[in-house]
Formats: sequence, structure tokens, C-alpha cells
Amino acid sequence: MRPALTSLFPLRALLWACVGLSVLAAGPAAAQATAPLRVLCAGAVKTALVALAPAWAARGGVPWQATYAPAGELRRLLAAGTPADLLILPAETLDELDREGLTSAAARRPLGGVGIGVAVKAGAPLPDVSTEAALRALLLQTPSLTYMDPTRGTSGRHVDTVVLPRLDIAAAVRAKAVLGEGGLIAEKVARGEVALALQQMTELVAVPGVQVAGPLPPSLQKTTIYAGAPLAASPARAQAEALLAWLADADNRASFAAQGFAPPPPAAPSAAAPTTPAVAAAAPSYPNRVDSDWVVNDFRFHTGQVLPALRLHYTTIGAPTGEPVLVLHGTTGSGAGMLGAAFGGELFGPGQPLDARRYYVILPDAIGTGQSSRPSDGLRAAFPAYNYDDMVRAQYRLVTEHLGVRHLRLVIGNSMGGMQTWLWAQNWPRFMDVAVPMAALPVPMSGRNWLLRRLVTDSIRRDPAWQGGAYTTQPRSWQFASVFYNLASNGGNQALMAAAPTRAQADALLNQRLATPLAGDANDHLFQWESSGDYDPSAGLEKIEATVLAINSADDERNPPELGLLEREMRRVRRGSVLIVPASAQTAGHGTTAQARWWKAALAQVLGAAPVVAP
Repeated sequence: MRPALTSLFPLRALLWACVGLSVLAAGPAAAQATAPLRVLCAGAVKTALVALAPAWAARGGVPWQATYAPAGELRRLLAAGTPADLLILPAETLDELDREGLTSAAARRPLGGVGIGVAVKAGAPLPDVSTEAALRALLLQTPSLTYMDPTRGTSGRHVDTVVLPRLDIAAAVRAKAVLGEGGLIAEKVARGEVALALQQMTELVAVPGVQVAGPLPPSLQKTTIYAGAPLAASPARAQAEALLAWLADADNRASFAAQGFAPPPPAAPSAAAPTTPAVAAAAPSYPNRVDSDWVVNDFRFHTGQVLPALRLHYTTIGAPTGEPVLVLHGTTGSGAGMLGAAFGGELFGPGQPLDARRYYVILPDAIGTGQSSRPSDGLRAAFPAYNYDDMVRAQYRLVTEHLGVRHLRLVIGNSMGGMQTWLWAQNWPRFMDVAVPMAALPVPMSGRNWLLRRLVTDSIRRDPAWQGGAYTTQPRSWQFASVFYNLASNGGNQALMAAAPTRAQADALLNQRLATPLAGDANDHLFQWESSGDYDPSAGLEKIEATVLAINSADDERNPPELGLLEREMRRVRRGSVLIVPASAQTAGHGTTAQARWWKAALAQVLGAAPVVAP
């Protein structure tokens, strides 16, 4: 019987680090002199890491001790308090850890990409898996198969939630599937227990007695980018960074390629300013990327204040001849930040809902954020007091006056970007066909959402070190209040409990977050949080002409679905629907919608059915 996706198995059944842990040392003397680095490594990278161990030892490097397991299991080990110095995981998993403050995207190094393939027993006829039709026929005809338990591995989740539903064979295949709990599940094929296996290519090629029929068809493929990052709280962080830099060095690419890895995506060149390390490391490669600025002269804010030169930074991917799509980021974020693996990596690639070969994707930095004009540029507290209306009006001018777009197929935004999507949809009701506001309610800013924002902004303003915005070092209250806000309004109840099931672990988690340097500037964050104070789109919902898909998560701390506000207001929208992502140990509260895997299928369905709104 196929286990439920939320079931939990004993940890020991999922670890496959040979017998005990693999200790790869530079030699007896070095092992005695230096404690080994503790590495938690996804199983897909095991063969490459083991192959490189002798070369690292020959260099006299600090030895490492590795635990290999599926990414989901390693995630649970971290939450249970397993000590580690270096993590090697899918980029989307590292994105989640970045948001929790456990790792830093700035220290991340991409190692390579791995696709999913199909393997059969050695000597058996090689089946055709090159097209969707051929793969569908094979999966229906095969008497038995195995793929990773979707709750434990990246490949299994993709097969179960994307490949099978898209081929319309989910029920038939699940009924005969033997789910793998970890390790090299193609060994079941070699032993004759099942006829074929679907897993990442690096794990298939490592199994004697099987042969790889080929990768999944391009339209169904998921290439997982694996990367390394030191744990922020590691006492051996410098040594972990040195090992990671060596692993990611171009001289080692051949070793990774021999184990089935594709080269890691290069950092896209910037037309205006260098891409930040966080974006360069986390973002997949996209076609025709452009990063640039547009300056608006004498921009007038809602207060009447005028900024002589308002700089609006933006990123675009895809050709300008494609269908235009506008993507809006959250508070303290940036447009380029939406290109990371968890969001853009699920949407903008070949065959994905917003394939950049078809769509022209526009990702602006809002006023006060990213590389657009902001208080930290020099005006500090004298910067104009902007609000969401100012931000949206500046975005509209960028899209129409500078980029020359006359109609958008889609406006989609998350958190602050979701609130701005509500404003876009009613301010220019015939300018877009589809609006997708996420983690945002079409009601006035209020309740816990505003109360906690006030705690952040008041903490900064009341701190004597703020000095009216003229500080020379960042006020400490900014960091403390930001950590408080994120713990209180983000992360999800189940995930937080898993990360801190005891008082000692809760203390360790809090101490680690408080000790992690906060990126940004106190004045910039102060203005961003205060900009939401007069947000209220409730009066204009009947004006909306676009098809609206409002997405929220059941565990959203800032916009609790149990209040019934979203359903109540959506009755006023002519063509509107609501998607609530169920809460689970894998969701992240308010941060859930930043992971496109939960809702990308619904987005694709709406894009395929929504009519064009005549200008």
C-alpha cells in the first residue's frame, strides 16, 4: 500500500551513509589534529563527493565526515538539532534555510545540475522515453516501478506531483509503485524487485546491474541545481567555506560531469550593476536577462513631495516580443530575488507555466527596495514618505513609458507584491488579463499584520541609536525587531515546532538568528514597513475586469484564512477564485506562497483558460 504523503518513517531507515558515517580524512595525523568538518549532503551528490575525496586529502585539506540522505530527510535532521558545518542540498532547500537564517545565500556556491532519468535492468531492451507519449505508454505498461517517496526526495516529489498528473496516469501508476525511502532505489531494479526506476541521473548511474534508458522528456524534466552553503552558526565556517570553494572550482567540473552532473548555471551579466552574490548563486539561468535602471524626473509622491530623479531598477527575462508578465516582490525583497530556484526556478524554465521563451517577464524593484532609489542612498530619514500607491504608479510608468508595454497577460505578486497586485487590478482594470495576488488580502491593513509592523518601526524609531535616521552604525533594535517579526509572522506552526521541539532547541534557534547579520539598512526597512500603513484596496474590487486567482496558505500568520476575509471580499470580484494551500510540515506559513511548487499547476490552468481583456 502506498503510504500517505505526510507519514513519517524512522530516521534510521532513511539514512544511507554506508555503515555509520563516511570519514574521508587527509591522513591519521591530520585526523588527530583537526576535527572533521560535518557535512550533510544530498544523496544525488554522494558519488561526486566520494570521487573527489582523494584529491582533497592529497591537498592536506581538513577532513570531512559526511551524512548522505534525501534532501527532505536532511532537512528534518537539521530541525532535530543535528550538528553540521557544510550543507550540500538542492538550491530550493537552501532558499528555505536562508529565509530561516540558518544559511546565507551570499556564501552559497552552485555545484551542478541533475535531471531525472529512467533506468531498467542491464540487458533488458531499452525503452523509448524521449517523448511524453512514449513515457506515458511505458509507465502504463510496466508491471512495477519505483521512485522516491515524495515527502523525502526532490525527484520523487516531481514525479508524483508533476509528471504523473501531467500524463494523466497518477492513479494507475501510484497503485503499482514501490516508493523508495532513500539511497539508490534503482538497486530494486538490479535485484529484480521492480521493472524500472525513476530517480536523478547521478543516482541511477551509480548502480551496477542497471542501464539508463534516458532522461525525462524536456517538457517534463526537472533539473535540480545542487549547491553548498556553510551553516551560519558553524564554529568551523571558514574551513567549510574553503572546502566548498574547492569543490565548486572549475578544475573539478570534470569530476562532477563524470557522475552525471551538468555544469552549474553561470551568473547572468548585469547591464547596470553587478548581480548580488545571493541572486547569482541561487538563480537558474534564463534567456535574454537584462538588469537595468530607468530614471523618472521630478517624481511626485502622494504627500506632494518631489524627488528630482527617482531611479527604478528592474530585471527582465525573455524577449520583449513575448507575452508580457509583471512579477512583484515582497517587503525588503527585490525583483531579481524572484528568480531563485523556489520561485522562478519553478515558473520560468522550459515547459513551465511562465516559460521565458514565450513570456516577457518584468521584475521591478519597488521604490525604496533593491537597487531602486532608497533612503540609504543619502537622504536617509528625509527621503519622501512613499506608500503602495506611489510604488504601483512608478511600476506602471516603468512598464508603459520605458518598456513600451501596452497590455499585460498577467500581474502576479507575493506578500507586498500581492497587495500591489490588488491595486494594479483596480487602478488599470483593462490593462491585464489575469491577476494573481498571493499572501495578501483585499482589505485595509489591520490586525496582527499591522500590529507587528508597528512593533518593528516603533522599535527602530524609539532606539536612541537611530538618531533620527542619522546613525553611523545600524541600531541594534532593527535586528532584534526583525527577528521577532519573522518568528511571529512567518515560517508555519508545524515547521517551527519541528525546528524547535524543546526549549534548548528553541533557545539555540533564536540565538542563531539573533547572531546572524541582517542584510540591508534600518532606514530602508523602516520606510518599507511604514509604506503599507494606508493600504486599502477594498473600495474598488467591483472595478476589476481581469480573471483573479487569489492564493493563500492555511497557515499564513499575517492573513489567517479562518477570518473569512478573503472569501467574503472575493464575492465582489467578477471573475475570481481562491486557492488555499493546506498547511503541513513542509509549508512555511506566510512564506509558503514564495514556493511556486504549491500553486504553479493552478496558475497554468488559469493562464490556459482566462480570456483576453480588451483594452
